Amino acid sequence: MLVSISTNPPKTRDEMLKYVESLNDLDFDYIHCDVMDGEFVPQTTYDYIFLPRIKKVTNKKLDVHLMVKNPQDNYEYYIDRGADILTVHYEPFKGRLNELINMLKNIRARGIKAGLSIKVTTLERNIFSLLKYVDVVLLMSVKVGKSGQNFDKRVLPKIDSVSMYIKTHNLNTIIEVDGGINDNNIKLLQEKDVKMVAVGSYMYNAKDKVEATRILKGN
Repeated sequence: MLVSISTNPPKTRDEMLKYVESLNDLDFDYIHCDVMDGEFVPQTTYDYIFLPRIKKVTNKKLDVHLMVKNPQDNYEYYIDRGADILTVHYEPFKGRLNELINMLKNIRARGIKAGLSIKVTTLERNIFSLLKYVDVVLLMSVKVGKSGQNFDKRVLPKIDSVSMYIKTHNLNTIIEVDGGINDNNIKLLQEKDVKMVAVGSYMYNAKDKVEATRILKGN
């Protein structure tokens, strides 16, 4: 299991940077950069200008999740500033799928992995035709934009449905799940076709982060 640890639980940016740096010796794979604009979600975090500061203090790759209303306006700046995976949401592009497809193609053409995310309330069949354009499909298991929520089990049948589509169409897309993941529910995901998890509060609050990492990776 690939593990992506979120930047979000700390309250300030300075605390965030210290927290991210403190994770360097742990055996996980990505820093999950939750970018929020105060429009697509009520919360605001940071944007592409702050991304190099995160990259400077971590030895992990950056899994950048754009929870923003208009990702088309500046998504390339995140690529320029160090994103290794760049994930955008489907919801802002309802009725504008060609624009979304072109963006996903361009992300790949720029040499990084393209990701597509949907909210808990969005039907997974809405994105089936888009999965061939992405490397990662990010299924939310909490309401977007807030740390510390409980895992929403509505994501479980979505995982099965998306997995079936990927296999039936011989795609290389992997499934990532984000939200409310902890030692009590990680087994549910490890038993399914989930290849990556994004984790925030569980790791932040863990007293033994080495053991928490081991549990998440299924080692």
